Amino acid sequence: MHSTFKRAFLNRVGSLYLRKVYQDHIGFLRNARVTQERLFKQVQRQLAGTALGTDIQVERHASFKEFVKSFGPQPYEFYEPYVKRVLQGEPRVLYKDDTEYFLVTSGNSGFNSKVIPCNTGLKQIIGKFQQKVLSAIIPECESFKLTSDRFAYGSRTQGEYMNGIPKDYISGVLTSLIPGAFKEYVVPFMDTLGETCWETKLSNIIAQSRHRDIRLISGLPAYLLHVLKAMMDKMNISNLREIWPHLEVCVYSGTTVHPYETTLNQLAGVELKYFGAYVSTESPLGFEMPALSTQKRHMFFVPDMVLYTFHDLNGPDAAPLTLDELRAGGEYLVNLGTPNGLIHYAIKDYIKVSDVQPFVQFELQGRYGSAINIAAEKVSETEIGKTVHLLQERVPLKVEHVFVYPSDDTDAPRYEWVIAADTTFTADELSEHIDQALMNISADYKEARLDTKVLAGPQVQVISPQLIKRYFQSRQGAGQFKMKSAFSDKRAFLSYASHCNYEPKGGPASPCPQRFA
Repeated sequence: MHSTFKRAFLNRVGSLYLRKVYQDHIGFLRNARVTQERLFKQVQRQLAGTALGTDIQVERHASFKEFVKSFGPQPYEFYEPYVKRVLQGEPRVLYKDDTEYFLVTSGNSGFNSKVIPCNTGLKQIIGKFQQKVLSAIIPECESFKLTSDRFAYGSRTQGEYMNGIPKDYISGVLTSLIPGAFKEYVVPFMDTLGETCWETKLSNIIAQSRHRDIRLISGLPAYLLHVLKAMMDKMNISNLREIWPHLEVCVYSGTTVHPYETTLNQLAGVELKYFGAYVSTESPLGFEMPALSTQKRHMFFVPDMVLYTFHDLNGPDAAPLTLDELRAGGEYLVNLGTPNGLIHYAIKDYIKVSDVQPFVQFELQGRYGSAINIAAEKVSETEIGKTVHLLQERVPLKVEHVFVYPSDDTDAPRYEWVIAADTTFTADELSEHIDQALMNISADYKEARLDTKVLAGPQVQVISPQLIKRYFQSRQGAGQFKMKSAFSDKRAFLSYASHCNYEPKGGPASPCPQRFA
């Protein structure tokens, strides 16, 4: 089929299909309670005859609401024995269909990672979730079409298996679940994402993408920042518009985009349109629908694909709530039920609900327990991200990575910041700017600083972006760079940040890249 005709045909047929996907999803949101009950019946049938289904007597519950009141959300430790049986090849443990992948939680950088079985059912809903995301994006874009060239970056393993089943990372699997007719429009190629030698990988990425008319980029913000900057350095270009003049959209997942937005825009050479689509290793969670949203960057659930329950952060011992029981302004821990048998799984992420009418809208706040709470102020990951974004609006600073943690000084409790950036600002100057920005973002922090005065001003350490670059080059596929998971303890991290000879847990993944400084 002629290329131009093929694109026109796929755009026409695909747009009609996605329009229906979008309208159907509005219906699911409007009737969320009924949709969830219908999905529960489907999950009951899927679990019937499995080891887990028998153990928890899933068939005896008449409704989803009844089920969640009697079988509470369970941590990974509850499901782990069942996962181990699946790993050993035992059938009909968590599900009755095939195991497609064993997904490893990249947040732990490959060290002590949780293993999440991805069966055919879960793989299918991940693919359908991406269709929903596209159905919301395309109407908002001027030039991006279904057959536009896309740059989709994620982590893949290189031919690794667990008992004969491929081992992989969700960020890479997402890029592989694109319908065959559209694969030619997506770069880099799958084998390139799995390449372990950074120099070879980078050369292949450039060869596959530099002459494409890329209009959309997607991936974890930190991943994108790293790979795009490396491409620009190697090609000796000042911004991506030099090779991709029609670049318009960034689809991000995994974390908030706030700390990276300013730098990504500078790399792109244009202010990008950002769309969030949150997919954890365990399951899709939600995505942005700008045409319906009353708040920028807030998301909507997928009640036809995933079972949801919630625990109010102000009453964590109360019974779980369902979608129709949420209230505007509430903060909730999220629990998920998916086709891979993790029917009521406590993922430890928490959200803040902005609206419940006509549809529930929420903002992801981060991982519960990762919020900083020295003096009952509870500053979330999202608020930290917004602070970094505001900081970069106020001062000429390109932040490539940031770590924030509470100080050990009980006499002067404060937030300690480690910022990877090239800057002429002193640490004291940045401390003052950060303090003002965070007070603008968080009323709780402002109260603790100015009213009760229990918090001292932040302490800032600036490190070279080269440290971050070396991490990503040496840890291909290792996941997000998180202080708590990449290092054995705080001392190891601080030594690393001070250019000492500590390395993240596990060491370099390949002998090809340069080792850590």
